[in-house]
Amino acid sequence: MPAPLPRLAVTAALVLTFGGCAGSVDSPQSGPAGEASASREASTATPPPAEAAAEGALPSTGDVEPSGDADVTDEAATRVRAFSPTSVGICTAEGKQCGTFLGLSATLDDPGEYILWAELAVPPEPAEGWPVEFSTTCTVTVERGGATDRSTRSNSRTYTVQYGGTERGYRLGLWRMQSPEAGGSRECTWSLRVPHPGGDDTTWEGRWSIPQDT
Repeated sequence: MPAPLPRLAVTAALVLTFGGCAGSVDSPQSGPAGEASASREASTATPPPAEAAAEGALPSTGDVEPSGDADVTDEAATRVRAFSPTSVGICTAEGKQCGTFLGLSATLDDPGEYILWAELAVPPEPAEGWPVEFSTTCTVTVERGGATDRSTRSNSRTYTVQYGGTERGYRLGLWRMQSPEAGGSRECTWSLRVPHPGGDDTTWEGRWSIPQDT
């Protein structure tokens, strides 16, 4: 049997092994959340704080270093929550950010760009993150020349959200909208669900509507 390594050599080996991967985070592959069309329905996601959107992708705005704070409540340690009362829902889009928060549901009659946004407070554990399930169903109505065409489109996407400290949450731009919409009016519903091991899932739900551009 070979002689055991001296303790100093073992310690140095461990430092080299773990030091090489410190601070390394692999970005998940981006991909479409829905059918690409005139409404630009596509979605991407990046590690925290992530900002990505359907109907027009939003890139990440930068990295957030974990704060290491351990003073969290039992709920904060075991559940994914909204980072603030106005951090999940529909907003006016100001560049890549949520501008004015409009609520879980909104009628988007005023011309402009909007975004369905989520900033989530994620527990530190498990380190690999939590799955978050996002889905939409939209009824699209196109009226041209006295004829009406109506179709329904459904999309779903699962993200993995991770702890990023206490100063900011994990950010997702889930869906980007333009009003009015040249491709027909929209009547849409959406949901964002976080499964929990105990079965008491966290769910946000809402709806939006957009008129057709005439």
